[in-house]
Amino acid sequence: MGPARSPGSRNGSPAGAGWGRGCCRAVGTHRRDLRGTAGDDSPLRASRRSRAASDTTPMVRRALACPRVEVIMTGFATNNARLSSGDDPAMRKSARQKSLHRKREVARAFGNAASSYDRYAILQHRVAHDLAQFIAGKRVAAPYLEIGCGTGFLGAALEDHLAGIPCLFTDLSLPMVARCRERLEASVKDASFAVMDGEMLAVAERYGLVAASLVFQWFENLPAAIVRLADCLVSGGRLAFTMLGEGSLQEWRVACDDHGVESGIPSFPTARELEQAWPGGGEGWVEEVRIPRCHVSAIEFLHELKAIGAHVPDPAHVPQAPGKMRALLREIDSKNGNGENGASFSVTYHVLYGIFTRNGGAS
Repeated sequence: MGPARSPGSRNGSPAGAGWGRGCCRAVGTHRRDLRGTAGDDSPLRASRRSRAASDTTPMVRRALACPRVEVIMTGFATNNARLSSGDDPAMRKSARQKSLHRKREVARAFGNAASSYDRYAILQHRVAHDLAQFIAGKRVAAPYLEIGCGTGFLGAALEDHLAGIPCLFTDLSLPMVARCRERLEASVKDASFAVMDGEMLAVAERYGLVAASLVFQWFENLPAAIVRLADCLVSGGRLAFTMLGEGSLQEWRVACDDHGVESGIPSFPTARELEQAWPGGGEGWVEEVRIPRCHVSAIEFLHELKAIGAHVPDPAHVPQAPGKMRALLREIDSKNGNGENGASFSVTYHVLYGIFTRNGGAS
């Protein structure tokens, strides 16, 4: 969702993007009940490290020391539709490598932002509470699966409705899962926590409720992901989520276009396109809301994106020259009075709320 770079980025790379040792390691496909015990040959053995592990942060060491934090990456979806038998294997391999690279980049960005996320994720906190109100309008059926749990905003908002319900909180980023565990473990008694790619589920169980807040815009093949998530619902189960819509951050897009700078913002779906993604075997609806977010300056806007990990640009984005981006930021902020006398740089988030109910029972 992020722009090309902030003024503090180096070597022409997006602000905060790149690779580092803090990125959790992807392992091979591993399908099983997450509440089971990993065998000796399981790739999950890394999740049993002692608190004395020295190659991770204290927060991540606590997560890895807990047997209820599983590390299970299941392979990664590609950006394309199903490949035909005539496709070049080299092209297929290249697409998978690009997908893996991007997902690691996203996981690393959010992992690096785990400690600052709660302070800056104002919009995310509001949207999670709004989604919780939609969900709580009907009884929450067991069990519960959350995709992209982050630091636990949605789980905390649903806390009273999850009492006595088996819950599985998952995220692509290990540090985010660790933060979520710290927030919810004491209050949500029957909870498990796992690192998992929400596009490629590694669960055999069916769920009464699958929820995700501001996550689906990161998916590479949204229609296919929705089908997979709907398939893991029990009869009458619900898939409830929010995501960014096509009108998001238009102010930043326009400012960049006017100055010949690529915004780096990915394409988001319209409400109509999301409605067309509903699978058979149930009914869904979509609502949309536009939420303004004011910043003292355009630079502050970019810094906020980085502070929540949402600065990874579109995969096709070509990094801009640092001088060109700095000139753009200076011009935007000078027009807004550099934040003086209440002036600000505002952006709008177009948020789509989607609820899908599987046929066959009361929800």
